[in-house]
Amino acid sequence: MKRCPNGTIPRSVLGAGLTKVILHGFADASKLAVSLAVYALAIHATAPVCQNLSVAKSTIAPRDQ
Repeated sequence: MKRCPNGTIPRSVLGAGLTKVILHGFADASKLAVSLAVYALAIHATAPVCQNLSVAKSTIAPRDQ
């Protein structure tokens, strides 16, 4: 997060009674592709934990020409 302090997530995780939001990020890379996923855990005072896939991206390396 130090390299991206102003990141945005294009989905809402807010709701009534929200007490905490925890982000979990996963990434993997190889010579052929890169992928990432960010999950948001929204903890509410009166409801169970709500988890959502917030962002997922993948890229395949261009073929050499």
